Amino acid sequence: MIDAEGTSDGIFTRGFIVGTLVNLLLYINYYVLMVVMANYCMDTYAADLSTSGFAASIFIVGALIARFVSPAIIGALGRKRTLVLGTFMMTALSAAYLVNAGMVVLFAVRVLHGFFYGLAQTTVTSLTTESIPDAHKGEGIGYYMLSVTVGSAIGPFLGTTLMHGPGFTVMFALCAIVAAVALAGATSVHDASARRATDAGAREGADALKDGAEARQCSTANPAKRGFALSTFIERTALPISFVVVLVYLGYGAVITYLNAFAAEAGLATAAGFFFVAYALAMLVSRPFTGKAFDRRGDLPVMTSGFAAFVVGLVLIGMAANDVMLLVGACFMGYGIGTIQPSGLTLCVRRAPDDRFDVANSTFFVFLDAAIGLCPILFGWTVPLISYRGLFVLLGGVAVVAFVLYLALRKRGLIG
Repeated sequence: MIDAEGTSDGIFTRGFIVGTLVNLLLYINYYVLMVVMANYCMDTYAADLSTSGFAASIFIVGALIARFVSPAIIGALGRKRTLVLGTFMMTALSAAYLVNAGMVVLFAVRVLHGFFYGLAQTTVTSLTTESIPDAHKGEGIGYYMLSVTVGSAIGPFLGTTLMHGPGFTVMFALCAIVAAVALAGATSVHDASARRATDAGAREGADALKDGAEARQCSTANPAKRGFALSTFIERTALPISFVVVLVYLGYGAVITYLNAFAAEAGLATAAGFFFVAYALAMLVSRPFTGKAFDRRGDLPVMTSGFAAFVVGLVLIGMAANDVMLLVGACFMGYGIGTIQPSGLTLCVRRAPDDRFDVANSTFFVFLDAAIGLCPILFGWTVPLISYRGLFVLLGGVAVVAFVLYLALRKRGLIG
């Protein structure tokens, strides 16, 4: 049952459903623009390929900055106000694409859009995942992350369809509408942590009235906590699993970066058009089952199957000689990412102290965004040396290393 504030002992509370839908809309907005931005720059401003690619990827720079500073902003404004701010600015910035003011202005809009996207996405993830009961954390986060899966399938499809159909103006207007709907959802999200903080503050206030001198002593006992520290932006307990997952995301980032070029070179362009459909379907099918298995059997069997599937998927993609082989590789990769990502996030937030929940979420997604954003820089020079096929197979080996690291860190008690 759901009470007046949207709380419940189950997973599907009002807050969970609204938060998941808001996250879906954020990802649709993000992916629609990401897949067409380079083409938009070339068609509208006659920009060269490198400049157009930079206009697309600079979005990630803004998102990374937001991931780092979002805990401090959330601490100052609260989660709900931060989410409303982020979605409001995403709406305004999505509409700003309708004004053709030159490449410099476009770069500024892209960075700011990325920043407020990162701020909003980090905040809604904290709001939604913290509302899930501990006994159903793996299952609940699995369901929540389906919003990422669906967004990553709908967004590119809409972007490509609108670009080749009605055109960029309609596409930008649609992105602004999507962000506005997310803003409407953000205004109705309930922040359970705000109530807990208010209650805790009231109790602390009562204690302070009882013993003012003791309260003053406690407030000055740890002055360093009020100053700048790396721990303001990074949660230490989230680092082990984040390091593991970032190695996996290097492979994922390489695929989304180079798939179309690889498919054109290998004569697999037709299958490449359906690649992310197969990828998303595998995620949709697997996530609810793997989430339940995580809660009932623990992380080891679930993560083991995810790593195995991901490695097989990368190898199949790298060795694909026909369309069927490429799409089978997409399914294995979808199962792998669909298992490792939500399980990793569950392991991340489960170890974090209650007052560090936002920082743990931020830390995890900083690593994921960085892995995807750095792929063109890290691997662009390797393609002429080992080919796209060699790169995918090599990154399958990196995923094996990630699994070994996961086992080692788990044995030492740093994961789990």
